[in-house]
Amino acid sequence: MIFLSKIKKIIFYIFILSSGLVSGYLIVNLPQWLKPSYIEGNYSEYFQDTKTKIIFYSTSQCPYCAMTRKFFNEKKIIFSDFDIEKSEKAKREFNQLGGTSVPLIIIGNRRIDGFNQPAIEAALEKLN
Repeated sequence: MIFLSKIKKIIFYIFILSSGLVSGYLIVNLPQWLKPSYIEGNYSEYFQDTKTKIIFYSTSQCPYCAMTRKFFNEKKIIFSDFDIEKSEKAKREFNQLGGTSVPLIIIGNRRIDGFNQPAIEAALEKLN
């Protein structure tokens, strides 16, 4: 009887602990999951010329920036890469866009924060 009572307590504590861990994980990640994959807008002032259709704000140490560069290069996609650590103009534009992290990618009228391959591919498809 005492043994059964202790087992019930242990199971109850495990349930409470796992519920707390799952709740914490969900609360921390929920905003990211609910965030749209892109933001539409008029970004024409950021394009240097009419030939450029893709702008990419990055840094040299960012692994996601490297993945983005590799993706564009493998697909033979022409893009303008602006390093916000090396160019004051790029940093100013990045801040005007409300950038908080790199890569910040503008494809046509879509802004994509971070390396999100499905969102990039969808934006490229819409651009063509």
